[in-house]
Amino acid sequence: MSELMAYADDLRLQGFAESTIYTYTQLLKRVDFELPGTIRDAKAWLGLRRQSVSAASLCCDVRALKSYSAWWAEEHGEADPLAALRHPKQPTAAPGRIADPDDVQRVYRELRLSNRHPNNIRDYAILATLHYTGMRRSELVRLTVDDIDIDFYARRITIAAGKNGDARIVPLHDVTAASPP
Repeated sequence: MSELMAYADDLRLQGFAESTIYTYTQLLKRVDFELPGTIRDAKAWLGLRRQSVSAASLCCDVRALKSYSAWWAEEHGEADPLAALRHPKQPTAAPGRIADPDDVQRVYRELRLSNRHPNNIRDYAILATLHYTGMRRSELVRLTVDDIDIDFYARRITIAAGKNGDARIVPLHDVTAASPP
């Protein structure tokens, strides 16, 4: 078994999300030095990457390198060669565009006024769920029927694994629980 595969298996045991494991391992396959490398190797490679990726991506690259290096050091009983590697300064981004309430209401209205085609009912339910629960699109896509409790008193959605792999429960708003009027 390759060291990268063993590293990925260890991340799974620690409960990392598959998307994180995939991101880290794909990045580590692209480094142009022998892993775990030295700080000098990592800085030279990151310096080249800085020219083609965003600051946020560069921070992710550093997290992947440091994570692998710490794992490697533990596996081999040696000092972590990248322990002193620091994350690049990341500019604070302005929050993303928030949907204009008038636009949201316009879409709801159009879905209500159009015929009650199953796709329109589905679209209304998707929009209402995202709007009233604040869940991520990826979380919505992974929902199953068993995750939704429409009992009159409970009215909740269980998100089995959110962004950090943690389960959580979000309330099911009355508008979301009802079919479009």
